[in-house]
Amino acid sequence: MNREKYTPDLITALGPDEVFVFGSNALGHHGGGAALQAFERFGAEWGMGEGPSGRTYAIPTLDAAHHRVTEEQLSESLGRFVAYVRQHPHNTFYLTLIGCGIAGWEPATVKRLLWQSIGEETDLPDNLILPRAFSRQRED
Repeated sequence: MNREKYTPDLITALGPDEVFVFGSNALGHHGGGAALQAFERFGAEWGMGEGPSGRTYAIPTLDAAHHRVTEEQLSESLGRFVAYVRQHPHNTFYLTLIGCGIAGWEPATVKRLLWQSIGEETDLPDNLILPRAFSRQRED
């Protein structure tokens, strides 16, 4: 993976094998932020709070009551996502700043949980593009 390539701040179009990865709520009510963009532009299914739909992948950062999920729950969801990325090497996944908007997560916390799910930097899947704030190259 080209370590200088990062998820764009704004994604308005996707190539044929590209996937928009966004933070969702457990109910899959994609009413704001990147979730609304995923629903309106890229085929995220209403009512699907986690996993692939359309040209998207949802990672729940809020629970059904719209409270932030626990770190353990987010870590488990990130683990499932990373496994999915590794199982689909023909797709390129653009991870957005999940949880750092409406859910109110600190980027450093999400970054830590993400890298725990990925493992060593050499294990970073070539088809996973990260936001600059989640990159191991970036110092906090």
